[in-house]
Amino acid sequence: MKVMYLIWSLGYGGAEKMVCSLALDHGPDVEPLVCCLDDEGYHASQLKERGIQVIALNKKRGFDFSVFRQLRRIIRTEGVQLVNSHLWSANLYARLLKFICNVPLVAVEHNVDMWKKWYHFTIDRVLAARADTYIYVSQAVSNFYRENVPATQSRHRVIYNGIELAPYQETGDGRRAILDHFGADNDAFLLINIGRLVEAKNQVELVRVTRALVDKGHDVYTLIVGDGPLRGELEREIDAAGMQERIWLTGNRDDVPLLLKGCDLFVLTSGWEGLPLVILETMSAGTLPVFYDVGGTAEIVRDGHDGFKIPAGDTQAMIDTLDGLLHRPQEIIRFAENGRKRALAEFDTRNMVNQYEVLFSQIVRKATEKA
Repeated sequence: MKVMYLIWSLGYGGAEKMVCSLALDHGPDVEPLVCCLDDEGYHASQLKERGIQVIALNKKRGFDFSVFRQLRRIIRTEGVQLVNSHLWSANLYARLLKFICNVPLVAVEHNVDMWKKWYHFTIDRVLAARADTYIYVSQAVSNFYRENVPATQSRHRVIYNGIELAPYQETGDGRRAILDHFGADNDAFLLINIGRLVEAKNQVELVRVTRALVDKGHDVYTLIVGDGPLRGELEREIDAAGMQERIWLTGNRDDVPLLLKGCDLFVLTSGWEGLPLVILETMSAGTLPVFYDVGGTAEIVRDGHDGFKIPAGDTQAMIDTLDGLLHRPQEIIRFAENGRKRALAEFDTRNMVNQYEVLFSQIVRKATEKA
């Protein structure tokens, strides 16, 4: 079964990592091909090294009609039997493609897309029937689209994300290097946040939280891993808070497992999410997550057992919870170990890939029977 995975680009991000997992960990009955509407992106090299074809369409600015011609040609020459699209742009082009190329389509929505305007939802409603099935990465995402695009509910599945666990089972961590960067003592507390520097991730909130914890007398330092268009704004917030010596904007990093394992707490301050892969990575690394209750995170993390849920946007509750945990470091260790054991038992990417491929096979078989 030849499957085309369609996405904007294989850059940094949870959806991009997930597409890589689907392509890399496929079973013997699937032959993957990845198409990027824009450029190939950072993660393309690891797919190519494994002999997986990655095609960059280099879409022009605005709506590019040539994309349809390119996709139709690839589908015909490569014998593609199913298209699996991810995120808004790819889902849009894939559903429109169905008007000229009737290949089965599975569209994946990764987020509670609070950014969408009325016209995005209008387009989603008009094109809802063009996808054979929709996959939502959490029940929260399903609920969001049930409210805003109800026609998708008759043909949807919830499949939770998975991650490659091997990097989190290796020994060693990055704690010493982090402490050395800050010039911090061995008993300092290290907080970490990982994600693109965009509005949804709301890392500015973490600057405020770090300042408040320092004011309470905690020897705390914070890593913010990732890059994005709001880096300049975040730097200005750090300067205004006087946190230049305690907050490190690391940019994109290839050693995320080591950084996670070297920190005490992962703090998720997002304004909206779907099911962030970084939460699964955090638990697998044995780091305790403290998170705003947005998206599907609370469907995975058991509040008060392997993580702590904070009402969305309640800055004071976030500060109070972190303050309490920093006074009880042994509890941080105990709760983090609960999460690590559960993650290693339940979050393997292979389970996710199997569910996708069973669904793909069913849809292709049904399409073949109709032909």
